[in-house]
Amino acid sequence: MDSLLGRVQTLETKQIESTQNIEQTNLEIERLKLENENLRLKNESLSGEMEKISQQVSDNQKSIDTVNQCVALEKPRICAQYGITIANQQINSHDLPAIASLSDVLSVLTPDTYYAKNQTDEICWKFGGWKEDLSQGEKCRSRESYIQGFNQDQVERRRQGAMYLKQGTEILESSQAQFDGLQCEALLKKYVPNRSAPGCG
Repeated sequence: MDSLLGRVQTLETKQIESTQNIEQTNLEIERLKLENENLRLKNESLSGEMEKISQQVSDNQKSIDTVNQCVALEKPRICAQYGITIANQQINSHDLPAIASLSDVLSVLTPDTYYAKNQTDEICWKFGGWKEDLSQGEKCRSRESYIQGFNQDQVERRRQGAMYLKQGTEILESSQAQFDGLQCEALLKKYVPNRSAPGCG
């Protein structure tokens, strides 16, 4: 009888232990499920953050590429504006009147290169910074011949000015349209605020 009772108690004990083991296993399963859910949420959060970072990298690269385009467009645009100004000056430059004085003629020549010969109506030019003697006549010309030569040169200057004006206007219109289309003014102020104007050499 005692032996049977002992076996029953043993079975009951094992049953209790088995139940406890099942409960512990279930608790562990629930813990793992919760951990998995937390990891999933964290992964989603990280994925979202990675997408934001990737998008920011992409946006930054686009900005870099656009700024480089704007910098490249700035030189032809500014140089075209400068060229148009010079072309207009050439087109609108005046001839010298036939009665222009020596000082009027000298004013359109290079002062370091030309000078009026004393007590004559002639203009001479210098070589190496030295005034040449009038006896070397081929280096001096009359005021009238300078006026005639200057006015003949003006015809060519105006022709070239008209050609440069056309070229400059075409370049300016094309580069300005691209410059405005890319919103370069705002981009360059934002990313390259202290930039120097490009040279037009």
